[in-house]
Order: sequence, then structure tokens, then C-alpha cells
Amino acid sequence: MVENSNSSNHKSPNNFIHGGRPKFYEEKKTTHNITVTPVGWKGIQQKAQNLGYRGVSELVEQIGRGQLCVIQKTSNNEPTDYLSHSTDDLQKQLQQLHNIKQKMENVIGNITKISGNKLYG
Repeated sequence: MVENSNSSNHKSPNNFIHGGRPKFYEEKKTTHNITVTPVGWKGIQQKAQNLGYRGVSELVEQIGRGQLCVIQKTSNNEPTDYLSHSTDDLQKQLQQLHNIKQKMENVIGNITKISGNKLYG
């Protein structure tokens, strides 16, 4: 049986044209190839999904544009997530943690004063 020449091949370069999709960046995307192991590919796909990206392409785009930080595991191989949100987000989170630390120190200071007053007052 001869296949109809009008049928669509899912591997056709025409299927990579982003005609109907909105343009997110000031420049047109181009095709690039990477070589990874199957385990590595599955892992990066899972990371993209976990972080809410449409796919690996968008995840790589965000890393390349500096919108997403890549964090390497520590030397003692402690479990840690490789990917985090932008540097701005990390700085905001760090500031929030600093504020919480200050509040906790104030509470501990107040408890110490109250305990001291009861014990010695």
C-alpha cells in the first residue's frame, strides 16, 4: 500500500515551525541538538515538568537567560535539588529567612528576659 503524499510526517521540519504560538522572546528560536543518556534525558524532562515548564526547551532557555540557577550537589553528595528559581527569587527567600531569624532572636531574647526576671526578680 502506498502512503498518501499529503499525509503528515511527525518528524517533518515543517512541524517545528512555531507559527501559531505566541512569541515569548525578542528573537526567533532556532533548533540545536544535545546528546545525553536516557537517564539524563528522563531526569531533565522530570525537572522541567516539576518546575512547571512546557518542556526541556523552555527549561534550557530559562537557564541560558539567567532566569533559573543551577546548583551543583555538595562534595559529600547530600541530597539537594539542582534547580532553583532566579537569583532574584533566591535573594528574596534569603531576606525572608533573615527576617524570620531576627524575629526568632527577638522572641528568644524576650523569653530569656522574662525567665530571668521570674528567676531573679
